[in-house]
Amino acid sequence: MTRAKTEILRIIGIALVSVIFAGVVFAIIDSVGTNRVAEAYESYFDTDADLWEDGVFTEYSTGLYWYASGNPIPRRDNPVDKTKPTLIFAHGMKTGEGYKSRDLLSLWFSTNTQFQNNGFGQFELEDDYYQILIDAGYNVGQFYWSQIADDDALFMGDKKIWSSTSSADGVYLGTRYVVNNGSGSRVLGDQELNPNPDKSVAVIFGDAIRASLGADYGNDLHLVGHSMGGQLVLATGEYLCKLNDKGIVGEHLIPNQVTLVDPYFGASRVYKDEDLSIDHLDGKLARKNSMLVELAADAMETLARRNVAIDAYGGLSIIYRLFEQFSHLMFVKSSSGVSYTKEEKERLKNEYDDEMIDRLSRYCVWTYLDSLAGTYGGESHCMIIDYYFSTLSEPTIATDNYGVTLPSAKASKEYILSLRGKAFRQSLATDKEGENPFYMHNSAYTRTNAVWQPVSDEYTAFVPFPEESKQNIPLIIGLSVGGGVLAIGVVAIIVVLVLKKKKLQQ
Repeated sequence: MTRAKTEILRIIGIALVSVIFAGVVFAIIDSVGTNRVAEAYESYFDTDADLWEDGVFTEYSTGLYWYASGNPIPRRDNPVDKTKPTLIFAHGMKTGEGYKSRDLLSLWFSTNTQFQNNGFGQFELEDDYYQILIDAGYNVGQFYWSQIADDDALFMGDKKIWSSTSSADGVYLGTRYVVNNGSGSRVLGDQELNPNPDKSVAVIFGDAIRASLGADYGNDLHLVGHSMGGQLVLATGEYLCKLNDKGIVGEHLIPNQVTLVDPYFGASRVYKDEDLSIDHLDGKLARKNSMLVELAADAMETLARRNVAIDAYGGLSIIYRLFEQFSHLMFVKSSSGVSYTKEEKERLKNEYDDEMIDRLSRYCVWTYLDSLAGTYGGESHCMIIDYYFSTLSEPTIATDNYGVTLPSAKASKEYILSLRGKAFRQSLATDKEGENPFYMHNSAYTRTNAVWQPVSDEYTAFVPFPEESKQNIPLIIGLSVGGGVLAIGVVAIIVVLVLKKKKLQQ
């Protein structure tokens, strides 16, 4: 082989290796820092008696726990069958509770007492919700973040869902958490012992899902969030979408359904002097003087673009209590120090109401539980969990005044998608006076749209979203750099050939 040919092959080899190396390097850069999944302590079980111990919330214990058939206590190390569909429940705010109690998908957890206190008699279901789901073939998980959700910054704890850099009234929130000091008193945990100080709750939750199910999990994933947990499952779903966009997780790890149970979209806002960095959006800063409900609406749209089914069930939710009483009032007070008249405040509030109601209704189906909204106090806020999951055992799912079947825990993803943009209002049926309105079979339903006007009997799909680019930018950059090197190599080959030719001619 001539020296010229050897030189050409050497240059081509260097160029090709450079292309491959550059692509791999930039793809690795994109994924660095996203695969750390911190393990929390598991120290609050009496493993022999299968009971929660007294005075046990003494360490950081946020994480994802799984149910096993016949045991209402979920455990971190219970097996997960990756061939089965999965439902994971996330609780909400836990002010004053995070160091001593937690939500469970179990009827023994004071449910019967709550129903009896409200004059409804014994709750009739015999099986706990987790057991019904397991018997139906599901993995059933509980994302426990009570110690983080327990915060003195009342109605501001949801900032932790979105950011690890949050504050309230000038006080750092971050992902601070509470513990039992060993004597039954609530104190702040030591941040040096926090395995996730630089992760929002949504990122912690998403990483826990990845660790449990694997990046290439191949079945359905259903996230259900109560109260502030409604914001959490939206943010976590959006985070998983972003990881998929980067090629870090597979399509099946994007939830196929997200359910909001009396979601809280209330008072929390970004202060005008606060840089609230949204962790799962690569540190994007939230707009100053904005409400966190806007982030929830953004996440809902992100999920809708991926054809995720979203259903919501509200008693004290967006249009009823918290949203009206807190968020708009604070919104008009927070605008750069500008003074507004009472009339101007009312106008701004109403405009903001309409905008946010539209955004949160367009890609979701709502069931507004009129007979439960505030009638029975704060207990009903938690009992709406029972309303939703009890529909798993309803022999017949109710229909509305148009004969359309209601959204329920039995409904398929496809059916929830077909109802997108619709809303239903529930009330106790006229012939069921004195009956329990938490049962669907005791209720009557009328269908409305987001502004309380009747909608057509025929479902009309929304205009499809434009196709989003799914380009892997780091890989493109890497290939571009490599391509540049290859181009230089080609030029070098041409130069060598020209010089050789001139030398031969001489």
